[in-house]
Amino acid sequence: MNLQKKLTAIFLIVTLIPLLLVSLLGYTNMRETVLNVQQRSFEATADLRKTEIQDYFAGIRKEVRSAQESQEVRKYLPILYRQTEKSGAADYRQAIDFLTKETAGMMERREEIGDIIFVDSAGKIIFNKKQGIIGQPVGERFPIFGNLVFANSQKEIFVSGVYPRLDSADYGFLVGAPIYDFSDIFIGVVIFEFDAKKIYDIIQDRETLGETGEVLVVQRVAESAAKSVQKYSYDEKGGFVLFLNPLRFDPQAAFNRSVRIGESNSLPAQAAAQGKEESVFSLDYRGKEVLGVTRYLPENNWGLVVKIDLAELLAPVKAVARATIVFVSLVVLLTTLMVWLLSRRIASPILELTEVAKKIGQGNLNVKFNEKLASTQDETDVLAKTLASSTASLLDLYENLEKKVKERTEKLAQSEEKLKKLLAESEHANKLMVGRELKMVELKKQLENNKNENKS
Repeated sequence: MNLQKKLTAIFLIVTLIPLLLVSLLGYTNMRETVLNVQQRSFEATADLRKTEIQDYFAGIRKEVRSAQESQEVRKYLPILYRQTEKSGAADYRQAIDFLTKETAGMMERREEIGDIIFVDSAGKIIFNKKQGIIGQPVGERFPIFGNLVFANSQKEIFVSGVYPRLDSADYGFLVGAPIYDFSDIFIGVVIFEFDAKKIYDIIQDRETLGETGEVLVVQRVAESAAKSVQKYSYDEKGGFVLFLNPLRFDPQAAFNRSVRIGESNSLPAQAAAQGKEESVFSLDYRGKEVLGVTRYLPENNWGLVVKIDLAELLAPVKAVARATIVFVSLVVLLTTLMVWLLSRRIASPILELTEVAKKIGQGNLNVKFNEKLASTQDETDVLAKTLASSTASLLDLYENLEKKVKERTEKLAQSEEKLKKLLAESEHANKLMVGRELKMVELKKQLENNKNENKS
């Protein structure tokens, strides 16, 4: 990897890793902030919705209490209780007329009141605007909660759970209260049948809940109640959770959808039905991950859940994340380009000087330097000038060395010629000396021969 690539890699690492870490940290913090804010908002919504439901039922109780404590009701109801209908019984007709007028006024004041009946202490209807049901057991008039309300209303006001009406496609609930005569003797029960539309409107108001938010009401029941609405009743130790209102994504859920406690879905509903008040991120009845805020209404034994899909909560965060990804991508591209140009600006002179150094190393001292390298006023400038100066010094030294070698070579050649002449002269002299010596030897031999001849 050459210098430019190394510099590019280093600059990118130094620049982009902090950017990516900051972006990731920013996304994480924003995600947590959004979830915390939304959680507090939904907790406030759940508290408000709980208060609205409690206030609504408090108003219902107040309305029923006014009927319970009515002096005229306490006066005329015993008459109905003691007598049978006779055309000549003036006090009986007077009681009927008053109760008819009184109940009509109550139903006008609260349009959600569907019916008002008075039941004697034996559980039989003794007054109702529908004359055909007089004498009918209250359990026949209201098969699901009639007997339960009658039994629990003999000492105090009792509110039943919401139930599907058998004679229509809507839902209702019963409220009963004991009636006493002026001697405080229990003489019967007044039972109001309310249309549940208004309470459902309160429960299912989704104005501030976005596209996937909803409010649902659940109740803990036994397995038999979960399977048959005819056996529906609250069970503190029941193993099932029954959905009591139509759901945003399941309009037929009321009294038809249930979940066994302990299953992996509908966790907020399970928590609410068990009386837990908490905020949880878990799976709802669709298996979707949601933020669920649970509240409990002990007066009704209802669990209340306000929830919204986690995907919707995080949609703004994801939008910002997508924008951040685009921004970071552009920054990465621009940074890469800038880093490449910068590294090229830094590395190119060094690479060019490296090539020059290689040529010098190969013995080419006549290499030419780029004049721009020596005018950058930075470290590259110093390096280029130093290398140029060193090369010039080497070239000068090399050229002087060649001149001296040539001179010495010429001197050596002259010395060699002189030596050759001396050797030649020496050899000639030697030859002359050898020839003289040989002649002397011959003369000596002739003298010896002459001496010998003379002696003989």
